[in-house]
Amino acid sequence: MIRIYIYLFFLCVSFPVLSQPCTGNWSVKVDSNSLSSKENAIKLPIYIQVDKSIARCRPQGIYIRSDTVGNVSVKNNNTIIPGRVVDSSGNNSGVRMSRGVLFSLSNDSTTKLWVEFPQASLSRAGDYSGNLTVALAGIEGISPKNVTIAFKVSPFVDLGISSLDKSHHTMNFGVLKSNQTKSADVFFRANTPVSLLFRSEFGRLQHIDIPNESIAYSIYLDSKKVAIDDEIKFNRLSSVRATKKKFMIRVGDTRNAAAGSYKEVITIVAFAKP
Repeated sequence: MIRIYIYLFFLCVSFPVLSQPCTGNWSVKVDSNSLSSKENAIKLPIYIQVDKSIARCRPQGIYIRSDTVGNVSVKNNNTIIPGRVVDSSGNNSGVRMSRGVLFSLSNDSTTKLWVEFPQASLSRAGDYSGNLTVALAGIEGISPKNVTIAFKVSPFVDLGISSLDKSHHTMNFGVLKSNQTKSADVFFRANTPVSLLFRSEFGRLQHIDIPNESIAYSIYLDSKKVAIDDEIKFNRLSSVRATKKKFMIRVGDTRNAAAGSYKEVITIVAFAKP
């Protein structure tokens, strides 16, 4: 009996994909003058322009990464605003890589992308900046470009009486009595330290018909007595959730007051203190 042994050898060889050497000019520009702000988002356009000699090398796309691996962000001291890069239509069409994101090149010489920060305007007020490294993928001989993203988050304060949406409130005391009180909630939110102060038209409850007749009153904020035109400082406030404080007026001695109607106008002012 003749036995034949056939040995099959499988050889797997992995060849590296070599990038194509290339020469030419290209540029990356972050257009800070065309910054777009809508609702809470801030976004800036990025323009990548390549000449024909580079285009003939058929780069596989535009590869973008930032200082923080896998994410785009800008920083002001210890405050970091996360962001992302999207295509010209605002879509997240890039391919996520381990250290960045890859986008297709436009058929034109210029490719437009956006770097956007969805919650930027709610962040702490100040100047923010961050770095991006932009490279053309799949070709050799073309050095990456480093660009800086920079923008300013403006300070803001929202203030309301009874709710953030109400700008005025009427306190009707009815028949005035000594030590009578009325209160309302004051709501405010801000992305910066705030100074709050109270301004008055008369400084007292003024008789409507008799100029020389008035009644003293006191103002309280969260049970603490405050003076007209004195600043009350708040260093840490939320820009998302409103801070609530109880505003109260206490009527003074009415025993010797003239009969009739009295009025006063108190304006609550909030100043951003970045």
